Amino acid sequence: MNGRVLVRTSFLLIVLTAGVKLLGFARDQVVAFVFGAGPITDAFYIALTLPMVLVSMIGGTFSTAFVPVLTDLWQKDRAAGWRTMRSVGSGYLGIVIAVAAGVVVGAPLLTHVLGPGLPP
Repeated sequence: MNGRVLVRTSFLLIVLTAGVKLLGFARDQVVAFVFGAGPITDAFYIALTLPMVLVSMIGGTFSTAFVPVLTDLWQKDRAAGWRTMRSVGSGYLGIVIAVAAGVVVGAPLLTHVLGPGLPP
């Protein structure tokens, strides 16, 4: 891959990411205008934000760090690539299970912190 393609692709990703963030901000403004602030918007905010944060943390690190390294490793040694994929995949699965368990156990605290307007 030459440098120009990499720069263009990076720039396109930056522009698309900024566009998505602006659309999300506009969505939040419309929800706040239509519903006001209260339990409904707090529940919406929690239900929308928490999964997005988890997907960004886990999926973002996976696609940013692991996929290029695995692709390079597969080109050099296919058996080592499969071993690496199994071990990293198992580690990610463990992390996802631990985070999900933490969210389930900590849900009352999270709703209290993120949505103070929600009933207990």
